[in-house]
Amino acid sequence: FAALPLLMLLPAAHGESLQNTTSSAAHAMAGTAPASAFIFTAQGGYPWQRLRGARGLNDDWTTFVEAESALIKRSQFSLGVTRTWLDVGTFTLGGEAQLGYFLQTDDLAQRGPTAALRMRFSRQSGRLLPYLMLGSRHVLLITHTVLHSAEGVESAYSAEHKWTPEGVFGAAFAINDTLGLDV
Repeated sequence: FAALPLLMLLPAAHGESLQNTTSSAAHAMAGTAPASAFIFTAQGGYPWQRLRGARGLNDDWTTFVEAESALIKRSQFSLGVTRTWLDVGTFTLGGEAQLGYFLQTDDLAQRGPTAALRMRFSRQSGRLLPYLMLGSRHVLLITHTVLHSAEGVESAYSAEHKWTPEGVFGAAFAINDTLGLDV
C-alpha cells in the first residue's frame, strides 16, 4: 500500500469486540466490525489513500464499502464482504471478497470491472496489532477504439485481463479505542 505511516480514524465500536477488547483498531486491521456496529477508516500515504466503511452483520460477517485512490488519477470503488474464519485468543484469520469498478484517467485512460480476494491474519498483543494481508486483484480493462479512415469510421471494443498480487505486512498501534496508527 504505502511505505509511509497511515493514520486510521476510527469511531468507537459498540458491542462485543475482537479478542475481548473494545479496540476499533483491532477490528480495522482484521477488516471486520462488531455485530451491528460501524467502523470507518481513513488511510493516507503517498501515493495511495483509502476510505473504508464497514458494518458488522454478526460475529463472523461484515459488509464494507471501499474507495481507494492514487493521486486522484487512479481510483477503485468496491463493495465487499468479510468473514472471520478463526478468532482464537489473540489470533484472527479472515478473508474478504470484493467487487467494484476501476478508473484511471490521465494519458493512458483505462476502466473496467474489478474483483479481489484477500486473506488477513492478525495477532493482538496489548495495543500492538501486527498483521499480514495477502490478496489477488483482477481487473478487466475495457478499451474502446475508434478508427477514422477514408472508408469511414470503425469502432471496436476489446477487453484485457490484468492481475495484481497484493501483500502487506505491517503493524498498527491502537493509541486509544478510537484512534490507531498503521505503519
